[in-house]
Amino acid sequence: MKIRVPEAWSITTGGDYVTIAVLCTGVMLNHPDLEDKIWVNPGEIPGNGLDDDGNGYVDDVRGWDFVNDDHDPTDDNCAAPYYGFGTQLAGVVAAATNNGEGIAGVSWGARIMPVKVLNNYARSDHATVSQGIMYAADNGVQVILMAFQSTEYSEVLRDAVEYAHSRGSFLVAPTGNCEAIEWGECLDDNPVTYPAALPHVVAVAAIDEYDEWLWFSRYGPYVDVAAPGSYIYTTSCNQSVYYRAGYGTSLAAAYAAGVAGLIYSVNPQLTPYRVEMIIRTSAVDLGDPGRDDYYGDGRIDAAEALLRTPHHLTVDRASLSFLADDEGYIGPQCQHITNPNTSHWTWDVTSSVDWLYVLGPIGERDSGYTPSWIEVCADVIGLPDDNQDGWPDHGTYTTTLTLSSTMPLSENSPLLIPVTFSYVSQARKVYLPLIARE
Repeated sequence: MKIRVPEAWSITTGGDYVTIAVLCTGVMLNHPDLEDKIWVNPGEIPGNGLDDDGNGYVDDVRGWDFVNDDHDPTDDNCAAPYYGFGTQLAGVVAAATNNGEGIAGVSWGARIMPVKVLNNYARSDHATVSQGIMYAADNGVQVILMAFQSTEYSEVLRDAVEYAHSRGSFLVAPTGNCEAIEWGECLDDNPVTYPAALPHVVAVAAIDEYDEWLWFSRYGPYVDVAAPGSYIYTTSCNQSVYYRAGYGTSLAAAYAAGVAGLIYSVNPQLTPYRVEMIIRTSAVDLGDPGRDDYYGDGRIDAAEALLRTPHHLTVDRASLSFLADDEGYIGPQCQHITNPNTSHWTWDVTSSVDWLYVLGPIGERDSGYTPSWIEVCADVIGLPDDNQDGWPDHGTYTTTLTLSSTMPLSENSPLLIPVTFSYVSQARKVYLPLIARE
């Protein structure tokens, strides 16, 4: 794949705290490649008929349907020739991988928030899609994929985009497909499309497997980048066709949304503007030298984008404590420190004492090496024997583990993890009575 997604996976396959909202016709929630990837609202209790989190939407456990105003954002755009636009995009963005099913999503560690804003014919209005944008932003998503186009400027839509941007969401949209007379010939005269042309929106054009601009892809000064949009094999919600090859600028935009999800996994502290600049400056120039109206800054490059992202090293432990005594000694004690966001190739650890040793970083191949972790082990055998009695001295020992990013660019690195090891002759044991109710 020319956008180098597999190479990017050696850095991260996406953190599961990253959520990508897909604003389209909905998503097939029980698709075998998607059912385990759907965002779940932690503040909502399923099926109790209450708005538990107070956000104005009752039982919005897995997103919201703004077309029918209910809590079921299931894709109903499944009949031919559509095959489920929203489900197709969700597959490109974050379909599960290494699960024995059909495809791999770009950011397959991330979560998908289904937000249904288009009806079963993929039609809608500015008010409806704007509600969906604000809903996604209010729920803290990092990336919003707006898979729709309008040739009419709308202040309502503009305000929704501004609002989401101010809440820290990265917004991406297709430049749009032209209205075709027949394959290869457009009916219209390439009008400007929204939300792609709005400020704070990354507009994505479509190219083929040969890096050629696709004839149906709208063009203009608002085009930012290009991505594959022809014969994209992805998920479908048609009951007889769970996978199919699709085309269009929305699929191209889905690739860009997935790459943005990977970038946020490497550095969750980035602003939407920095994410946009990373995607655009890492793109491979196509067409006329420099930016042009057909390819924008060029074809997105997932691997290069991650190499240009400052690695914000994050782990799940701020300190470690170990306790051992003479009576209960059974060998070294070990604990894990997990990096939930990036692979074992992206960080390293150093220790400077004999009583503490480290295994890793490690990452399982089946999980794409993300998350990764180290195993930290403390052992009395390495403690000093200043008394020279053949046995380690009792006491409390301290040291610091140094965790460092190995990426070309980094921040929040090194991390210093204090470690305490208490070695006593006998640890105090507390026995609690077992009380059983008859």
